[in-house]
Amino acid sequence: MPDGDCTADGVALVARRIREGASDHPDVARVQAATAPAPTGAKAGEAMLLGALIVALAPVAVEGLLNLIRDILSRPGAPPVKVAVELAGRGTVAIEIPSGASPAEVQALAHRLLDTLKAG
Repeated sequence: MPDGDCTADGVALVARRIREGASDHPDVARVQAATAPAPTGAKAGEAMLLGALIVALAPVAVEGLLNLIRDILSRPGAPPVKVAVELAGRGTVAIEIPSGASPAEVQALAHRLLDTLKAG
């Protein structure tokens, strides 16, 4: 969802850049839009979540994907991004990268996520 000064177009642009970059990564098996059940009364069976992506990738590719996200978020006007990693049988680990985060802040959050994954 758009947050603060971020627009739906801004979220869609960042999601598209991440999707395109991840699709080009050799360790990424699949990138698709995330869906959710349709709101009550809607005719469709499920709804696409604005800016939400599901990326299936090899564990060794997590850091590369986080670097891609860091590079995209370093551009002016980038919205906040939540990165959640779900590991089979081990649950989900998530970080939120705020809008306007510096590359160093994004790198620190990425390292925290990776450290949590390695410790888990």
